Amino acid sequence: MSQEKKKSEAASARRRFLSSAGTVAGYSALMAMVPPGVRSAAWAAGSDAPEKKEVLN
Repeated sequence: MSQEKKKSEAASARRRFLSSAGTVAGYSALMAMVPPGVRSAAWAAGSDAPEKKEVLN
């Protein structure tokens, strides 16, 4: 493999890694701005009630 092709592939991989890392950092920053109460409520939005009101034996 030629030296230029190796450098090109390394640069491409580095670009993809930095792009992915930037995306993750951006989403993390957005989640950090959401208040903790809202974050926990968003995951626990279900009901504790049974699916059927009447249970048959």
